[in-house]
Amino acid sequence: MAVKDFIDESLTKGYIVALVSLDVKVDFDAAWWPSILKAMKDFYCPRNPYNLTKNYFRERSAFISTNSMDLDIGIFSTIHDYI
Repeated sequence: MAVKDFIDESLTKGYIVALVSLDVKVDFDAAWWPSILKAMKDFYCPRNPYNLTKNYFRERSAFISTNSMDLDIGIFSTIHDYI
């Protein structure tokens, strides 16, 4: 409710309010991360959301488990090399 109260108060004062909600729990699993970052740059995305997204992609890993082994693989630990 704190967010709603903040927005209501800001609108009452005549301020301009923008809210960005980012739900990325599984949204980026099948996406090509370098192309997302390139598109954000191409559309002149502000620095803060761009860096937030870039940091989300940094040092991600995939975990694979079978009956005979467990494997943890680092994915795009250096994402900046791809953009």
